[in-house]
Amino acid sequence: MKLKFNYILMVVMLALMPVQLSCQAIFDTLNLKEFEVIADHPESGNQSRTQSIDSIQMSEFSQQDLGELLAALTPLYIKSYGRGTLSTVSFRGSGSTHTQVLWEGFQLNSPMLGQVDFSQVPMAFFSDVELLFGGASLEKSGGALGGSVNLSSNFIAGEIDKTIQLEQTVGSFNTYLTSLGIHLKRGKVSSFTKIIRQTSDNDFVYNNNSMLPVESMKQQSAGFENVGFLQKFSIQLKDNQHLYLMTWNQWSDRDLPPIMTNVFKLQEEYQTDMTSRTILGWKKTGRRVALQVKGAYFFENYHYYLKTISQDTDSKNLINSGFVKADVIMELGKGFLMTTGVELEHQSVNSLNYNGIKTRNRVLAKAVVEKTFFNRLALKLVLREEYSDDSFLPLLPYFGASYKPFEKEALFIRFNVSRNYKRPTLNELYFYPVGNINLLPEKAFELEAGIDFKHDLWAGQSISIGFTGYYSSVKDWIHWNPSNYEPWFPENIPEVVSQGLEASLHWQANVQDWELGTSLQYAFTRTTDRSHVDQEHLQLPYIPVYQGNGFISLAYYPYFVRWNISYTGERATTLDAKKNEINMLPGYWLNHITFGRTFQIRKLDLEARIKMYNIFDVNYQAVVWRAMPKRYADLTVKIKL
Repeated sequence: MKLKFNYILMVVMLALMPVQLSCQAIFDTLNLKEFEVIADHPESGNQSRTQSIDSIQMSEFSQQDLGELLAALTPLYIKSYGRGTLSTVSFRGSGSTHTQVLWEGFQLNSPMLGQVDFSQVPMAFFSDVELLFGGASLEKSGGALGGSVNLSSNFIAGEIDKTIQLEQTVGSFNTYLTSLGIHLKRGKVSSFTKIIRQTSDNDFVYNNNSMLPVESMKQQSAGFENVGFLQKFSIQLKDNQHLYLMTWNQWSDRDLPPIMTNVFKLQEEYQTDMTSRTILGWKKTGRRVALQVKGAYFFENYHYYLKTISQDTDSKNLINSGFVKADVIMELGKGFLMTTGVELEHQSVNSLNYNGIKTRNRVLAKAVVEKTFFNRLALKLVLREEYSDDSFLPLLPYFGASYKPFEKEALFIRFNVSRNYKRPTLNELYFYPVGNINLLPEKAFELEAGIDFKHDLWAGQSISIGFTGYYSSVKDWIHWNPSNYEPWFPENIPEVVSQGLEASLHWQANVQDWELGTSLQYAFTRTTDRSHVDQEHLQLPYIPVYQGNGFISLAYYPYFVRWNISYTGERATTLDAKKNEINMLPGYWLNHITFGRTFQIRKLDLEARIKMYNIFDVNYQAVVWRAMPKRYADLTVKIKL
């Protein structure tokens, strides 16, 4: 399979380093000159649960996509249709459209589908990944009823001590991935370039259990190719002013394999995508005030084709999105911060699946007030107001509190309450012939309470523990259902309640020449349809009740070993009270292990690692009748100079 495009247009921009707008009213130091808040641990002192991926974990998944990273290291549920195909994310039992994904503060979610395909988001383009759970997402965006994933490409601001970074991966199924990073700086101007190319035949062997007896088969028509680049320019205009320009462009071409029950029927199915996202920003910082203004233009071109004996679908879609944002952060007193912001957004979709061009315009205003009292109590209030579709949406409030009961112990008790609101997507409203213009928007009420504890142990050890309980009630939940007349159609469910518990443990030890890190996470999730009081409350499809993962990193210079284990519980595939082999997917364990070594030859830094996936050769399905690979491996060599 060959990637089909005739040219690559590089956009050249100048830009300023973005100000950190997610300042938390926490118990630590305010550095007003740089205007950022520094915390000992990303979850300590926050009023809501958050999670940031650390540098070792980012390095481990630098040659993979965002969906694979989140599946291995977070309590989120990843619904994957297979390598290189659609991958979506669910927070706390919510739907994939309830997860907002932002890059440098701008929303990546498709206005058509309302979701992001995480298999098309390469980790090589990002320096930071942060998760905001539940109502905490209101500080960044509205409509994230489950939570938000926030991505940053802040490479220039980071400590880049090498000019060129090259990574080459060779793996099973004829898979190759190359990424090249180039960092240049002259005077006040900096440039960072990242280029990737990935190809794979993706022809793994699997057990087809849709037939009796079960037959071992090789997956056909599943190859894919991705090519992309990220370019960032930054210039320091004055000591307190920066300008930056960044552009992320990507092309993908992928064949979509048939499901297990359809392998002997002739069909052709593929999808080609082209996306171009460009951001221009300016920042000025002062002693007590920081100002940032930035704009963005996103262009997306999606082409989906399916041909069978009885069906011929040729779907072409063009999406143009423009954004302008301005934010002001003010330090009003000791431990007293206020952030105000406005945002303008215009989206236009030209699709063969709609009757004419559909547009959406949005005007947003927000205010965030944070106050710390006596270094023990931290409060945060967020208010969002939006004008969209020729009407004002309900005011969206968030209130959170964090209390530190002991002065000398890093123990924090947190609580927050919020309301959220989400409009139907364009596909839900207008997709021909199943769109439903009578759909109601989704309205959520969310509660969260938790406790975080961090303590330094003996001999260079530290431990942090977190527990969170949450409750979410969503009125008019939008759900796609099968029909006797059309394949699927959207409708409102009067009420869906999601509630559960989350636990996390992080342990770090540095003993002489040994470095050991452990991260464990567990999630219990109950998301049920509460529409009928007199009927059994059924778990919604593709939401596991039990889920967990662990990551262990052991290093003894120059060697390192990393082990990742994850568990996904059984999932229903339909909203049916009767559980059987047809509508229930069994739970499964996956184990991945990495062995590596670093080398240093004069000014050249080298790293070689072998990663083995699914080492116990588990046969599983994440989505019913979608084949997944058993044991496979890849070799990665990283060069820095």
